[in-house]
Amino acid sequence: MLLPPPSFDAAVEEDGRPTLYMDPVLGHNRTMYLDFVKSGISRGVFVAGKTRVEDVAVFFVAKKDERIRMVLDCRRANQRLQPPPPVSLFSAAGFSDLEVPKDAPLYFAGVDVQNAFYQHKLPAYLRPLFCLPAVTAGELGISRLDGRRVPPWARLYPQLAVAPMGWSWALYFVQKAHERVLDQYHALRPELRAVDFAPVPRPLSEPIHSLYVDNVL
Repeated sequence: MLLPPPSFDAAVEEDGRPTLYMDPVLGHNRTMYLDFVKSGISRGVFVAGKTRVEDVAVFFVAKKDERIRMVLDCRRANQRLQPPPPVSLFSAAGFSDLEVPKDAPLYFAGVDVQNAFYQHKLPAYLRPLFCLPAVTAGELGISRLDGRRVPPWARLYPQLAVAPMGWSWALYFVQKAHERVLDQYHALRPELRAVDFAPVPRPLSEPIHSLYVDNVL
């Protein structure tokens, strides 16, 4: 996944290093930032780590139900990685190709996986690519890490333990994982799945479905 060093150096030479956008409240209020990190660790979203390869920043966007969604600015980490492979989705344009027999009833059902990206654990070897601003062991109330004692002044990094929204590879991995789940069920097998740039399946006796990352229709 990593770019070879010459390609990374060339990308930095051409584009520079992005200035990451951090939520202004968390960026300027140390107490709130520490509370946020501790909450994230307790929920399994972050882990405390000693190593750092790249920085990320966190901000929030509004959801349709007036809650907020956490997004990570991963542009520096993305700069180190090759582009992910393409995935087969089904966009709104694909619905124009759907046909049903005249006077036949049409039924829809939908499933949305809640907090889908953050339910996918990030491998430990990738976590140093996604580090929030450093904290000390004392600020986190940590005296042992990985079975060893750490002094209160030890510098630690809140690393992402789950697939961050904002990571260039996140959509690919989540889509592929959910395809694998659906493939285990005969009624949701790949030949009944609608994707863009391919003929829509047209069985009359079985339902067809589409998968758009965390949404099944």
